[in-house]
Amino acid sequence: MHMHRSIQACLWAALLLGGGCRDMDTKQPDQATGPADMSSDDGAVQSNVTIRDLNQGKVPDATKVKVTGVVTSPILWINLSSDKLTCYYNVFIAMADPAPTLQDGIRVNASLKGMAAMTITTCKDAGKDFDIAKLAMSGHTIEVTGRFESNKTSGDRQVYLTGGNGIVDKGAAMTLPVPVVVEAKALMNGDSMSFKDAQNALVVFQNVKVSDVNMYQEFMVSTDGATNKATISANFLKAQPGSFMAPAAGTTLKSLTGLALTDFKGEIWPRTKDDIVAQ
Repeated sequence: MHMHRSIQACLWAALLLGGGCRDMDTKQPDQATGPADMSSDDGAVQSNVTIRDLNQGKVPDATKVKVTGVVTSPILWINLSSDKLTCYYNVFIAMADPAPTLQDGIRVNASLKGMAAMTITTCKDAGKDFDIAKLAMSGHTIEVTGRFESNKTSGDRQVYLTGGNGIVDKGAAMTLPVPVVVEAKALMNGDSMSFKDAQNALVVFQNVKVSDVNMYQEFMVSTDGATNKATISANFLKAQPGSFMAPAAGTTLKSLTGLALTDFKGEIWPRTKDDIVAQ
């Protein structure tokens, strides 16, 4: 399991709650790649689109869209650009469909450029009035109006909010997104094409064995505990109240649910401790 470190990112919740998180890999694209501007988006809004349409290439890049989804991230993720001048604010949403696919999740992103070097604390304060910072988070349905962006090089896809605004919170969702059942070997760390296709999707592994626990409380899972392993990140988990310790190597899990994110060459991020279910 790779151990690349940087100072680019951390969770503000981790900072406030005294938890820790593993910094983002400088060899990977930032979790947020949206433009750092505060200008307005003009033009007609395409409102008859779904998250699945965005991920399947049915909407041209730079199209202004209105899309609805349920928030799947437990907290707001904030990270900094490599020069520390730009704050990025991120949440993840997904379609609530009884027949889920790996193209049902997407990132919603906003950015703010400062005049001097920023920190996670100053990013939090500077963006406190953004719509994206006021969300009730996981389980709420939101309507997002922003610019669809698809990075042809990295494959990253997102809806960018100008000025951090463009979100309408519709309240607690009546139906939550259903995770897609996949094999751990289908989302192995370093398999960029698989993670590019499935990025931001909510997935679940079943009957997997834990191995390779590291100092960041990350671990790997596979069906046999030896090969074809998927990497599990503890970033969201360590930002929750209370401490988190990874399951011991050799533990068999009945299921493990999380978001498929492309950072660190592809990892699965469980949202809460309830996403990890032992046998």
